[in-house]
Amino acid sequence: MKDNKFIYRSIYEPFFNEFIAKKEALGLFTLRIKWILLEFDKFFISINAKNLGITKEQVEQWRATRINDAPNTIYTKYGILSQFSRFMCKIGYSSYIPRMPACPPKHSFIPHIFSHKELETIFRACDNTRLYNRHMSTISFVLPAIVRLLSLTLF
Repeated sequence: MKDNKFIYRSIYEPFFNEFIAKKEALGLFTLRIKWILLEFDKFFISINAKNLGITKEQVEQWRATRINDAPNTIYTKYGILSQFSRFMCKIGYSSYIPRMPACPPKHSFIPHIFSHKELETIFRACDNTRLYNRHMSTISFVLPAIVRLLSLTLF
């Protein structure tokens, strides 16, 4: 049974479905691939792509729309796009195979260490939260305690 979330409508629709079927035949989990291909499908519709074969200009145009994607996400999407372009080449359609961007660092998270002044501001904001309904199920009752408890793990 076909999932209604993943109905492709661009000129690449039969190729996306065949690409996914080949991945699934290999035993791969394809949910993420389906979502990424859906994004590409919407992009190809938006630019009114009429000719089969992905061009370098199309890849650059797509990349310019992805300003809010994290480096890891971009890396993954380029990987799927490269695989799909290779697939298109193998079945006889000339497609640009984009170079993978630089591999993002494994641990790019930079923690923020709150100053005492910042913590005091947070505590004050929690303490001054106004209760409009005095129901015991309201999170506002426990918010000051939870924030203080979490802050203990910082020290």
